[in-house]
Amino acid sequence: MNLLSMVKHIELWLIDKLIPFARNPRTHSDEQIAQIAASIKEFGFNNPILVDTKAGILAGHGRLLAARKLELREVPVIVLDHFDRSAEARVHHRVQPARTQRRLGRDPSPRGAGGVAARGLQY
Repeated sequence: MNLLSMVKHIELWLIDKLIPFARNPRTHSDEQIAQIAASIKEFGFNNPILVDTKAGILAGHGRLLAARKLELREVPVIVLDHFDRSAEARVHHRVQPARTQRRLGRDPSPRGAGGVAARGLQY
């Protein structure tokens, strides 16, 4: 599979076109949704929602909820058409990021927590 051919471009889709995954294992508190919405409002929608060609959300349920909170009509999406060919690939893409994040290390300093240094862009 040619890696460069998987993601061709970012598209803007009407928010009502998107279909959340009914068995999404991730939950988002009202506080998390508010934080995501604040980030989108301040910095823009820089992390598109990932969908299959049937508008099923593969990743980005929290961003969708935040977009609704902001009353956005359209959101950026990346269509991953190669997931339509394999139900196993869709399941893997929904589950694997959560497993990976649980294994990630965290820097306990304010720098690692996105604190003042990160906000001041002092890398």
